[in-house]
Amino acid sequence: MRALSRSGCVERVVVAGPPGTVADYRDVGTSAVPASAGVDRCPVEVVPGTDDRVGSLRSAWNAVAPGPGDVVLLHDVEYPCTPPETVRAVVEALRAGAGAVVPVEAVTDTVKRTAPDDLLLGTRDRDGLRRTLAPWGFTADALADADLADPLTTCGTAVHTVPGHPHGMRVRTAFDRTVLEALLQAEGEP
Repeated sequence: MRALSRSGCVERVVVAGPPGTVADYRDVGTSAVPASAGVDRCPVEVVPGTDDRVGSLRSAWNAVAPGPGDVVLLHDVEYPCTPPETVRAVVEALRAGAGAVVPVEAVTDTVKRTAPDDLLLGTRDRDGLRRTLAPWGFTADALADADLADPLTTCGTAVHTVPGHPHGMRVRTAFDRTVLEALLQAEGEP
């Protein structure tokens, strides 16, 4: 929420919370960016989602009801520290004419291919490999006909990339949370 508000280019946020949690999400949405943060808060609307990601995306999409020429960002809660400059880069690429945009980072790990019996087959060349971050950006037209289960490959347009940021990492495991907490503490975030 902070990154979206601080980006200066997001006009509205729609959050699809799991069933029964709309009030909790509404409280988080209104307190995510304190008035003292020195940024204009964008309006936050919380809608009931479903028990699965795709159903929740549909709920948010229906609430947004974008028009032709609108820009839509899909942001996943598992990427809580996406910097505002990443959000701006995605929106700027869309406004410059891209139909779909995703922030990426180069893969730095050595990636191995294995056989079904777990035998090592070889090493992938990581030069052309990227890991995707969030938010994913689309024009309303590109996203309208996409399968929300996999919008990047079904949006019917070329997907452009912009540089991501290491702080925009995915947070899924206890180790990820520990790294996130250390980053926030180092930056003085609550």
